[in-house]
Amino acid sequence: AVVSTQSTGSDSPLVYLPTPDFSMPFNVLCLVSTVIAIVYGSLFSLTTKRLACVKESEVKKGLLLQLITALRGALRKQDSAESKQVDDIVEPKKEQNKKQEEKL
Repeated sequence: AVVSTQSTGSDSPLVYLPTPDFSMPFNVLCLVSTVIAIVYGSLFSLTTKRLACVKESEVKKGLLLQLITALRGALRKQDSAESKQVDDIVEPKKEQNKKQEEKL
């Protein structure tokens, strides 16, 4: 009983692992410092702000909010004008129908 074995191999690996160079520690240091600064800044602002009650009339509206309010007002005026026009058309017809029913 003769057993033969074969082995296969290659000279170079299939996937090259990243080899560290001198810029990698610098990149890691910058990334970690940025994350720490963002977390610390968020926590600091949350813990040091004072909350105060303000009346809604005292709050200054921003430009976008003013624009949205103006558009809503214009749309409401337009809707009310259109509904008034519809009422002006519908009401006389109702009166005509009532007159015709009275004649019958």
